[in-house]
Amino acid sequence: MVAKDKQFRDDKEKLKEHGYRWVRRVVQPGADPVFRWALLDPQGQEVSKEKALGDVELAEDPVLDDLDYPIY
Repeated sequence: MVAKDKQFRDDKEKLKEHGYRWVRRVVQPGADPVFRWALLDPQGQEVSKEKALGDVELAEDPVLDDLDYPIY
């Protein structure tokens, strides 16, 4: 449980550093509204946490593709 909590906090900080942010969205308005949390990318589009973490990982450690680009 402690490791899972630490991973959550580490992921949250990593996403924040790259411009992602969590927002609370209203799912069911009314006298007793229902909310859910949504992750927004730096452009304000809703994305999944898995996609965002994948994009952050790629940005931090780009992988060369199969093309034969010269490395300088």
